[in-house]
Amino acid sequence: MAKKNNNVEEPKQIQTEGKTTIETYTKEIEKLEASKLDASSNYKKAEEILLKIVKDEQVSSEEKAKLLDKAYKQLLLTDEQRLMLNDVYIAEYSKTKQFKDKQIEIIMESMADDDGTITPIIPSMDYTKEYGLSYMALKKDKSGKFEQYFVSSKKEICEYKDCEKVGIYLKHQNNSSAFSMRAYMRFYNGEDNVSAGNVFKTLKQQLQKYIIFPYTELHDIVSLWIMHTYIYCIFRYVPYIWLNAEAGSGKSNVIDVVMSFSFNGDTNVGGTPAIVYRTIDNNGSTLFLDEFEDMTGEEKGLILAILKAGFKNGATVKRCSSDNYKPESFSAFSPKIFAGITDIDSVLLSRCIKINMQRAKDVSSLTEFISNDPDFIQECNKIKNDLHIFGLKYVDEVINLYKDKELLALEKDYTPREKDLWKPLLAISKIVDKEENTATENSIISYSKILHEELIKAKFSELKPRLLLFLSEYIDDRNDLLYENWYRIDELYYDLKDTGDFPEIKGSESIGKYMSGFGFEKEVKRIPSSGVIVRDKKRTGYIITKEKLDEVKKKFGFDML
Repeated sequence: MAKKNNNVEEPKQIQTEGKTTIETYTKEIEKLEASKLDASSNYKKAEEILLKIVKDEQVSSEEKAKLLDKAYKQLLLTDEQRLMLNDVYIAEYSKTKQFKDKQIEIIMESMADDDGTITPIIPSMDYTKEYGLSYMALKKDKSGKFEQYFVSSKKEICEYKDCEKVGIYLKHQNNSSAFSMRAYMRFYNGEDNVSAGNVFKTLKQQLQKYIIFPYTELHDIVSLWIMHTYIYCIFRYVPYIWLNAEAGSGKSNVIDVVMSFSFNGDTNVGGTPAIVYRTIDNNGSTLFLDEFEDMTGEEKGLILAILKAGFKNGATVKRCSSDNYKPESFSAFSPKIFAGITDIDSVLLSRCIKINMQRAKDVSSLTEFISNDPDFIQECNKIKNDLHIFGLKYVDEVINLYKDKELLALEKDYTPREKDLWKPLLAISKIVDKEENTATENSIISYSKILHEELIKAKFSELKPRLLLFLSEYIDDRNDLLYENWYRIDELYYDLKDTGDFPEIKGSESIGKYMSGFGFEKEVKRIPSSGVIVRDKKRTGYIITKEKLDEVKKKFGFDML
């Protein structure tokens, strides 16, 4: 019993001691008298008691901050003295066991879900160094039921139900696929005759059969775009296609035809935003949206969020589970085509290959597209199997070309975003042109110039939403332990300038006006160098928290990003 009583009483004793310690420091601070004549004396007193408090492990970091604030007020410190004292506090606190224990605690929490061995694979389409490009393939058993298989470019095969036995962990168990296991076995045994050039040529013939584009280059570009949907997981960014045209111009026909050949092509007709992002997350689907302007309210806001974020590899949308309201992340990353009569904003336009469809004067050369025609279905299935095999056979070559900056150079005045969006198609075009002696790269360069000139005219309206999107990505990438939520205005300007998307902003002062207009708090700090406080160097910055950023984004209708 004595041992039990000791265990109960000991925390109370520690708590009492901690409280007494805080009260003692509080009284010490209250006894300090500010000198109206000697400001340096005030600062010296504050620094002395600060060093005593910050080294005391019995006082929590929260209480230390409160005591520091009390010292500021009691000794009438100036803003400059507060900054100096804050730098001393940070430098000394980082040496304490309390600080180091807290860092270890943070690290351990971050490792809770990471054992260093398990990487969930999305078998609709994924890429890992160990397995290369992987898909899901289907095979019918004797009863006619479909069996699911994990297959890869490195010729790994495993039935879904046996994956974990061999160390393959699948993120989802019920994916969609148009890839036949019989076709994969042809690739596995080296019996297929698939080449990038032949796949491209077949796709182009299909598009010319059913579609009239306003520019002849677009048959090349859209064919390459379809091919990229089968390996899009290897790219950092993917280009969308925006079909902008009046009613009766054939944009819905383009969607029907291209969707038939694209990787897991899916449409959102009658679906909810929740179905959209769950479909992308589960199947890696290429998304097709028609009559975009008819969407309204919250539905349109959610779809816009998916579109504006989902061109970047790793992009997710967060939603709460309906069961326990626990936040879940769903992938938004996939190729997308959407169509509508009205224009879209410049932020979304910068992610797109825009096609202005026009009513064709003579359609006599076209074949009517009937998606449920048995002959077409048979031909389409063969082409899609060949496209899957194209991905398996060429993925490594495309990756190497995609990384080669010299081979994929565009005009110097193109923005980094424009270059990023054309690079996947350019990488594939290099292979196609080499195999078939075609000029698909010239088609890309020619049409990219048309869009570049159009983008220059349109992209710089609506600056504020673009700036908010930039800030969202910027603070997600930032990890600064010393100055959490504080961002130097000069660094912010140079990073913003490097994007090439903000020519209106001419300097730090210019961006500062926008930051103040958004309502972000301005703050000046002294920046330590090599552990030594440099008293004659001040830097201006702004406090940008995710909460405040969400508040501002909501004001401009971007709260879903």
